[in-house]
Amino acid sequence: RILSDGRARAEPDALSRLTDLCGGLPLAVCAAVSGLTVRRHQPLSRLVDRLSRARHRLSALSALSAGPEMSVEAALTDSYRWLGPGARRMYRLLGLVPGRDLTPDAAGALAGLPVEEAEELLTELLTASLLEEDAGGRLRQHDLTRLHARARAEADESEHEREHALDRILDHYLVTAASADRVLNPGRWHLAPVFERVEQGRFGSRPEALAWLESELETLRSCVRLAHRTMRHEFCWQLCEAMRN
Repeated sequence: RILSDGRARAEPDALSRLTDLCGGLPLAVCAAVSGLTVRRHQPLSRLVDRLSRARHRLSALSALSAGPEMSVEAALTDSYRWLGPGARRMYRLLGLVPGRDLTPDAAGALAGLPVEEAEELLTELLTASLLEEDAGGRLRQHDLTRLHARARAEADESEHEREHALDRILDHYLVTAASADRVLNPGRWHLAPVFERVEQGRFGSRPEALAWLESELETLRSCVRLAHRTMRHEFCWQLCEAMRN
């Protein structure tokens, strides 16, 4: 409706890509295309190419928007400021996590909180539409929301706390993966020290352990890449052993 001249209908692939780049957020889509109302000869595909190459997509959307009232970053910052201190901290830390989504117990490990307390903070974020939950109870931020949360973490959290948060969530995934592997392969010889810390009773059956590993596979791969990239070698090789099978 904003581009009433037919450009959106003429480039359906570009329109689909634009929606993905905007994380499905209507406000972000509006911000992205609002600047094209005064550039009537610019194709939608050129805008998509610009956003695809933008290192700081939130800033790029703000620059493209027709006015400050259309700024996605300003809208997210306004919502963030209404949160309580604990929810603000949880929001910031969620911007750091490996993988695209996580469970409440992983969020608790990230923040160093009991899962019951973490659930309360996550509910506050869900209520503020800064987090979404799928039918299976997994939680994720929109792509743009995650970029905003990561920027807030870099601005408001010390490097020491950011590093400790990553250590906590990597340890959570490492211990849980080892616990699942122990259930699947109880007689296998293990080298990694983490197998001395497995959570007995964490998984009640082989199908339950396998289901967790399958549901977390992409996140576990992201953990390995993060551990390698940040030179957390102890996490990296132990995760690989826990995922071997």
